[in-house]
Amino acid sequence: MIEVHGSPAILRRSTGDRCCTIVVDDFSAIERLGKLANPTDRRFLIGPDVDPPPTPELDSIVRLDEQGNVIERFSVVAPTAPFAPDGKTVLYFEVTARK
Repeated sequence: MIEVHGSPAILRRSTGDRCCTIVVDDFSAIERLGKLANPTDRRFLIGPDVDPPPTPELDSIVRLDEQGNVIERFSVVAPTAPFAPDGKTVLYFEVTARK
C-alpha cells in the first residue's frame, strides 16, 4: 500500500542518499494527549526496502514531489519502529521526524 499510495522521498545521510517511498501521517490529538511531543512532529511510514533503516541523528527525510523537487525536510528524532507482525518480515518502518 505504501508503494501504491505513497510519495517519493530521500533518506539523506552523510554517506549518501537512499530513495524510498513514504506515507506522511500527523499524530492525532489523542496520541499527543499526555505526551510532551513537539506539535511539528510527523509520523512517516516508510517501505521496507530501505537499508539501513532510518536512524536519529544520522538521517533526515526529504519529501519530493512527483517531478523530484524538494517539498520539505525533516530530521528523524526517535528510534525507528519496524512493523513486523510475524516477527520476521518487516512490512514498513514507522519513523517520527520533525521540521
